[in-house]
Amino acid sequence: MPRKTILESEVDENTPLTGPDAPIIIYKKKPGILDKASMAWFNIGVVWATVTSYIVAVASLNPFGIWPAPLDQKIANLTVMSLSFCYKVVFALQPFIKFKHFGDENFAKVGASGKPVIIIGNHVSFLDTCLFLAKMPLSQAGPCRVIYKQSLEKLPMFQKIAHACKNVAIPFKNETDFSVQEEGKKAVDEGIMAALAAGRTFCLYPEGGMSNNQREVQSFRHGSFAYATKLDCELWGFAHAGHADMWHKTGAGGNPSVVACNFFPICPEGAKKFLESKKMEVDDYKGLAKACEDMMQKEVDEVFDKIDGEKPPSGLLHLSVFLGVAAAAYKLLF
Repeated sequence: MPRKTILESEVDENTPLTGPDAPIIIYKKKPGILDKASMAWFNIGVVWATVTSYIVAVASLNPFGIWPAPLDQKIANLTVMSLSFCYKVVFALQPFIKFKHFGDENFAKVGASGKPVIIIGNHVSFLDTCLFLAKMPLSQAGPCRVIYKQSLEKLPMFQKIAHACKNVAIPFKNETDFSVQEEGKKAVDEGIMAALAAGRTFCLYPEGGMSNNQREVQSFRHGSFAYATKLDCELWGFAHAGHADMWHKTGAGGNPSVVACNFFPICPEGAKKFLESKKMEVDDYKGLAKACEDMMQKEVDEVFDKIDGEKPPSGLLHLSVFLGVAAAAYKLLF
């Protein structure tokens, strides 16, 4: 079992400093001028992408529930595609961060069986969903819907964007055991099942929350995998590595770093065939969850093996050239 990784600021009187349970402590150096430039540039991009997506979401009128079905879902597809495009632009213009993608060839195979599709990922950073949307082809990003905890709607602009994209909020009783409020559970289940049956792709993080150790996949919550067994869904995985270095859950994003992701098949022919191949019952969603957790850990380990030891680009030259071109364009236009 990998040792837990924590920041120096997370160490307290209960943290074991010796023995097998002692975590790996990351002592962060004081940010230099390039670190600050990278973080400022990245966060400018995130703000631009968020505000642009918010304007598109509100302009679509989809958050207000005025469009009849299925028109509302078609508008949601366009909204998700605009969000995906914004993040493609943001990540393409990051000179201090090296992005490595693996498994891009698998996107063309998604949905080939004709069955509903669920995509799962390990969750270590706010970067995860942003980069996932940026990595997907626009045509495939459109029908994607995300399952998220309802408390995230307190974030600025998040609620309108999520409602415009027709994402599904889960009303947890609390965020310790991730039990769902009874009054909202039936509506959530019916909504997800109907959307999957109608051809939407659902993306979710079965861990329930962000892991404190980006190298260690937390236990998968079982409930979401019941949808996969009931509808015999395709399952695909998105393994992240290095995301917490670039955007740790306790701080701002944009740290110079190397981040990577791998898109890989889990059950491309459906959950039932996968379970049968493992000599398991076709409705064993708990067994499916455990098998997916083990596969995700294996993929995360392999992605880290590919990037460990790599250094992020300095990016100063690229940023200088870009700012020079932008300044020249501004003079010509204005």
